[in-house]
Amino acid sequence: MTDKKYYEVKIKCSTSVAEALCAFLVTAGALGAVEENIFINNGEKTATDPGITAYFASKTDFAGIKAGLDDYAAQLMKHFPDFDEYAVIEKWRENENWREGYKKYFSVIKVSPRIVVKPDYEEYAPTEGEHVIIINPQMAFGIGNHPTTKMCVDYIDEILSGRRDTAKAVNMLDAGTGSGILAIASAKLGIKEIYGFDIDDIAVETAEENIAKNGVANAITLGCHGIDEVTGQYDIVLANILANILIDISEQLTKAVKPGGELILSGILDEQKGDVIAAFTGVKLVSSKSEGEWVALRFAVV
Repeated sequence: MTDKKYYEVKIKCSTSVAEALCAFLVTAGALGAVEENIFINNGEKTATDPGITAYFASKTDFAGIKAGLDDYAAQLMKHFPDFDEYAVIEKWRENENWREGYKKYFSVIKVSPRIVVKPDYEEYAPTEGEHVIIINPQMAFGIGNHPTTKMCVDYIDEILSGRRDTAKAVNMLDAGTGSGILAIASAKLGIKEIYGFDIDDIAVETAEENIAKNGVANAITLGCHGIDEVTGQYDIVLANILANILIDISEQLTKAVKPGGELILSGILDEQKGDVIAAFTGVKLVSSKSEGEWVALRFAVV
């Protein structure tokens, strides 16, 4: 960044919503966003006075972003009882190496038995059968520590374990790819043909960077568009996005699954589970997973 100054935004919030707010801010144009005073060790979070710090270029019009942020925070408060305190502090800061501030908050994360996520500045020697994903520290949303990400990776691993003889022939659609971490994990686990898309161009650029860094660009193709532009069918369709969006695009997601294929959904709060299941007609619910207040669903197309 070449600006002499940058805009720093600090948000007081609970640990349960910190990653969701980070993702919102980066999608809105933040140069980076990190969970403050929330430490990740072996996938577990501990916190004292938790919050978020995000950084924006000096030319950013934060007033418009804050209006959307306030609305999003109000929505989260309805679903997370522990998120009962919200405050935003804004100030100008002199340019400095703010990326260094991320390092104390992000270490190695064991997402699943075969997937480990680490920042590029940490050394990690994988054990036999482990696959390592490298994520830049400034992209500290979508780093694999959120329950929805973990449950999706678990489901992909389960499906591929049941198709060991044909895993390389499986293709997958990653709807709402975000940082690209689920597409990358799926490629590391053996899927050779993955198409990921997102409606946000910043998310797609971030995913492209992460895919290149992890050496799986030959397996993943990305697009910046919505579900209506998806063509063809896939053995696995994965969508880790908000429940209301899943319901709205349920028909398109179902049509994208091949006969005999599988549909994995997450980003769903426990209280929303019934509404999501009811929206997906024509598919059979195989199983569900839950962690805390979050749910993931696995459907089969018969």
